[in-house]
Amino acid sequence: MSTPTTNAACQAKHPTGGPDGWKCFMAQYVAPYTSTPLFFAEGMYDSWQMGNVLDLGCGRPTPEKTCSPAALAAFFEYATYPAPTERAPHFPS
Repeated sequence: MSTPTTNAACQAKHPTGGPDGWKCFMAQYVAPYTSTPLFFAEGMYDSWQMGNVLDLGCGRPTPEKTCSPAALAAFFEYATYPAPTERAPHFPS
């Protein structure tokens, strides 16, 4: 890949080397330029969240094998919260 972009129309709007050329590498900015149907999937957990958001001190290799009952309960409770993208404020266009 010679340029950090995924879509030519996005790159035309945000040229590589320009102040916002990086945007065409990020899904939220390139999605409006995509003409094929998209399916968005977001993981419930990731390794950064385990150590920095939940701060449980366990989870490797899996929470079931390494967490105390209280930590495991917190782990599963976290799954009931909306994903960050669902919590983001929505503004009328």
